[in-house]
Amino acid sequence: MEVSSEAVVLTVEDGVIQIAFDLSGSEPEYLLISAPQVGGEATDEFFGHGHYVELKDQNFGRYGGLAGISIPRDDRVELRLAFEVPNIGIALTINTRKPMSSAILSQLRGLQAS
Repeated sequence: MEVSSEAVVLTVEDGVIQIAFDLSGSEPEYLLISAPQVGGEATDEFFGHGHYVELKDQNFGRYGGLAGISIPRDDRVELRLAFEVPNIGIALTINTRKPMSSAILSQLRGLQAS
């Protein structure tokens, strides 16, 4: 599924990052990715997984929920989920209204490498 994001927000707290994509008006509604900060130490918060991903609803949140990530451009990210979400599937391509910041891209590339 291909969707547009009006806004992308990065927050960092206690060594954990959260990247939030506002997908309002589309089936997924939103995407949240939480992970240890790039360069930081892994925390026990992720139950043995390197990240947590959630879209549409908390019911579709999973530790280790990303099977793959690609960043072909500064305004596009392609995700492959490790689980299927009704009406969405396992593939999600997000086009952002503006290029993502270098801080967001750095954190996404860290997830890509893990």
